[in-house]
Amino acid sequence: MLLCQIEMQALDPVAQEPTYYIVGRYGFDPGLQEQEEVWINWQIWDKNFEIRSKIVGRRKEVYVDGKSIALGMSESEKAKFLAIYPDGMETLSNGASLFLLRIFVEALDKEQLFAVQKALAQGERQLRPQGQLPKTEN
Repeated sequence: MLLCQIEMQALDPVAQEPTYYIVGRYGFDPGLQEQEEVWINWQIWDKNFEIRSKIVGRRKEVYVDGKSIALGMSESEKAKFLAIYPDGMETLSNGASLFLLRIFVEALDKEQLFAVQKALAQGERQLRPQGQLPKTEN
C-alpha cells in the first residue's frame, strides 16, 4: 500500500527543534520534486492562509508491518486515511506492508508560517504538529 504525506517543517519556538505539520495526505505520488514551489492553502478557524513553500526533501520509508502506523494515528488522521483508503485501516492492522512517501516543504514566507503557528496556538488545534516524526537526512 502507498501513502504519500506532505509535511511542512517549522521551528518549535519553545524547544527550538523542527516540528512537522502534515498538510496533505494522498494515495498516490503527486510527483513533486525538490526545489519546486507549491502553495499551501490552510484554513484555521475563520482565517485563511496562503503560504508560498518549496519542496526541500523526499523520504521513502517501507514498513514491513503497517500495524504500528495504524496504532499511532490520531482519530482525525485515521479519518483522513480512511477517506483515501476505505479498507486501508483494516489492511494495515492485519500486518500489511506500507510504502510511505514523505515530501517535506519549507515556507518561503516565514511570517506567514509564524501567523499559522500563532493561530494554531489559540485554542484547540485542528492540525496537530507531528513532532515525533524523524528529521530528514539530506
